[in-house]
Amino acid sequence: MIRTVHPQPLLRPFIRSFRFRESVVTESLRFPIPARPVQFMEFYLRDRYQVIDFASEVVTTAPSVVVLGQQTRRLSDLHLQGNYAVFTINFQPTGFHRLFGVSMSELSDTAIPADAILGDSVNALQEQLAHAGSLVERVELTERFLLPKVMKATSFPPIVWAADSILCGHGRVSLDALRRESGLGLRQFERQFDRYVGVTPKRFARIARFQRAVTLGRLYGEGNWTRIAAEAGYFDQMHLIKDFWELSGQTPTLLHQAVRATESWNPLRALDKE
Repeated sequence: MIRTVHPQPLLRPFIRSFRFRESVVTESLRFPIPARPVQFMEFYLRDRYQVIDFASEVVTTAPSVVVLGQQTRRLSDLHLQGNYAVFTINFQPTGFHRLFGVSMSELSDTAIPADAILGDSVNALQEQLAHAGSLVERVELTERFLLPKVMKATSFPPIVWAADSILCGHGRVSLDALRRESGLGLRQFERQFDRYVGVTPKRFARIARFQRAVTLGRLYGEGNWTRIAAEAGYFDQMHLIKDFWELSGQTPTLLHQAVRATESWNPLRALDKE
């Protein structure tokens, strides 16, 4: 069961959604985590995920509260078997940096215990969320934690607007036009984008386009990659295949099959319509 709640108006420039997922996974499942254009903070209120390093196959246990930065390639998979209750804060592309002042380039391709960045207050919030009796109460507790940060949040409108435009356009935007509209020089635009989002604009657009192709794969099925390539903005099917290899470590068909095998649990499915 996945339930999604959108934040109150003051938080919407920073937070896309709050999500609560409950599931009992009795069989052993392996869920691939390819590149993704979103940033999370997750609170594990019962069992914690087992994280499998994609290159070495070394298995570790996720911390009880984790910050997941921008992911540019497939670094790990999840091993699922247990009783899960997971509360997720899904940030806007620049939201985490603006609220907490952390350079997102330092968090790219990482999953860091949240208290190492935000201090003990986040552990106190985790305890409150674990004892809360409803999703409404969990959202209220989290908004109470976040709202004081809004009053001190940083702002750089050109980068906020550019990042939102890339994500909403699934990467099918003119980066040159965005840069010109920002009023910034090329190097400053790329440097500030890296600080606010965690990657360059070009890389972010590529990941957003890839995520759109993954979503269309679930909608249309694995026999429609030529159509998916065209709708997602690729030159052709070979261009799409190359991106899948570099961003997920698999062909489109193999990644689709791996995601489909865990579709009832899939944490990214709830993001498709946000």
